[in-house]
Amino acid sequence: MPLKERVEVFWDGTRVGRVPLPHEIEAVVLLSESSGVREVSKRLGLQEQRAQYWIRGAMYKLHAACSSEALYQLYRLQLVKTPSNPWLQPILEPDQRDLLYMLCREGLNYDQVAARLKIGHNQVGNRTRYMFEILGATHRVQALRLAVERGDVRIRPPKDLWKGVV
Repeated sequence: MPLKERVEVFWDGTRVGRVPLPHEIEAVVLLSESSGVREVSKRLGLQEQRAQYWIRGAMYKLHAACSSEALYQLYRLQLVKTPSNPWLQPILEPDQRDLLYMLCREGLNYDQVAARLKIGHNQVGNRTRYMFEILGATHRVQALRLAVERGDVRIRPPKDLWKGVV
């Protein structure tokens, strides 16, 4: 009976997870650098469904509720180098950073954010569009990358981070 292939795993101090495959990581990173899944699929030479499948594979392995949280976990687990640029200054206000956290880290939709902030759905949309305009982003994953690059979001690795092969 042949041995099963070895699997890369991580331990972040609270949970164990599988390290996404290199092409899954690449798909999430490309999503953060592009205007959407369609562009990612073109850059990878894939059909859109396959590119989305790779992104979802990374989300599943990182226990992420959305693709922006998958990017956050890639940075946090040091699977991808954080794009911090010391020459850029933070530009988001504290309430905008909170909104970014709710949208990108928690993966909340506009109705959930509206209920938490006790404001209307349209107001959440207006605030999000304004925040994206400030950052120069077109979607959540790109907004997170740009906020990390500017220093608006700082990501620290877990102190008990361990990566290995089983």
